[in-house]
Amino acid sequence: MRVISYTPDWAADWNRLADGARNGTFLFRRSYMDYHNDRFADCSLVFTDSRGHTAALFPANYDADTQTVWSHQGLTYGGLVMRRDLTYDAVDEIFALITAHYKQSGATRLVYKKVPYIYNVYPSDEDLYALTRRNARLTARAISSAVDLRAPLPLSARRLRGCRKAERAGLIVKGHDADAPGALAEYWTILTQTLACRHQTKPVHSVNEITRLQSLHPSEIRLWTIHRPDTAMLGGTLLYLTPMAVHAQYIATNEEGRRCGALDMLFEELLRKDFGGRRFFDFGISTEQGGTVLNDGLLTQKQEFGGRAVCYDTYTLDL
Repeated sequence: MRVISYTPDWAADWNRLADGARNGTFLFRRSYMDYHNDRFADCSLVFTDSRGHTAALFPANYDADTQTVWSHQGLTYGGLVMRRDLTYDAVDEIFALITAHYKQSGATRLVYKKVPYIYNVYPSDEDLYALTRRNARLTARAISSAVDLRAPLPLSARRLRGCRKAERAGLIVKGHDADAPGALAEYWTILTQTLACRHQTKPVHSVNEITRLQSLHPSEIRLWTIHRPDTAMLGGTLLYLTPMAVHAQYIATNEEGRRCGALDMLFEELLRKDFGGRRFFDFGISTEQGGTVLNDGLLTQKQEFGGRAVCYDTYTLDL
């Protein structure tokens, strides 16, 4: 194996492997990663085999203040993106190159955000064993909630009551293509107000950033909203469609939507959809501060839709 520091010259090879990897998603495409390259110092790596073919990718950024390599601070998950035919021996060799490269560059630790298993198209835990052999520590664990769309659990009585309430109010669920930016902007207003009032926070993406990302990935980033009969938007969810899983990147409703069960009806309908054979619906994490703070109400809501635990794990390796 050979290690190469990523430059834009490698973009086509990078994207090709990200799309074909056994644990790759569109979040690893450079068109997605590079939208926030002004915030993070990219130090990603490309690995080639003895034939010169791209074998693996390592999306990463460097924090000079703490001498830490992150894989990747700007992404929900990171880690080694592996070509489908890589064996454990190849992955172990790649990890030896990773640690040697960053140590020589002056880094003192590596923070590794593992891709949750529900996003893999084939088993991909070689990286976990390679980390264990190098004495990496589990330093953060967040809990997400996912539904197996092949055999979903029934909704709780409370969620079903919310659905019936929304039906009596005549609410309507709508899907939006990327060529309808007005709907995304309207939803972003609801999302921003909801996060500010209920959680004292704001969306990770600005409306301009998410509009641009959706225009670059129209098949993978889809907006679903719920409306009154007079078309007034009450809330919705922005979905990220990956090869194996549908991820609810953002979920929000206004006060009126909360009163009439808008999200209950929205997700009841989405969980019955056929998303091109994708197996899992991931509601996202219900924790804060590296998983040490659990939002019980949020977790309960997702469990009442049939979601069950999937962990988002972070490991730290001293270099």
